Amino acid sequence: MGNLLYGLLSNADQLDAVRADRSLVPQAIEEAVRWESPLLTISRVPIPAGSSVMPMLGAANRQEDRYSDPDRFDILRPVRAHIGFGHGVHVCLGMHLARLEMRVVFDPSQGIA
Repeated sequence: MGNLLYGLLSNADQLDAVRADRSLVPQAIEEAVRWESPLLTISRVPIPAGSSVMPMLGAANRQEDRYSDPDRFDILRPVRAHIGFGHGVHVCLGMHLARLEMRVVFDPSQGIA
């Protein structure tokens, strides 16, 4: 959720687009997860950026041959599969809850965004 809010608050045009068209919320969520994949830890030991660990989610989600200008936060980017929540047997069990929490933030009745 922090990445989503940071991305939107750092890109006023993107925040305006979400405010104008609530149907963009799911796309904004997926872009935030792709754009800044979560920090990984193994046995409570943080794995610093640039470490040789497989898979490197951040690198995988920023492939220039899959995403044009991959370092830019862009909620209007065509939706493509990403591994921000892992994949297969290693997929994040809380991914659906995380997406739901982010949607609640953008519920107009909450008056947040």
